[in-house]
Amino acid sequence: MKLSLTPTDLDALEARGQIILPNVPASHASAAIAAGLGLNTAGGLRAALAGTTKSPLIRQIDDAAAAVALTRLMGTAPD
Repeated sequence: MKLSLTPTDLDALEARGQIILPNVPASHASAAIAAGLGLNTAGGLRAALAGTTKSPLIRQIDDAAAAVALTRLMGTAPD
């Protein structure tokens, strides 16, 4: 599935992640989102979104990459 994303959308996605996975630190969730969108870091994702005021960033979501990143950061798969 492709995702159309702006900075506002990312803020909402990160907030939703904290609701769904309350035991996952926000920084880890942000890094997992970035990995799922093919970027190395949350900062890299924010940088990629910096120029999206007129048109959103469109990326393919890779659930497996996000899960691997989150598991690596947490040391175990989240509940």
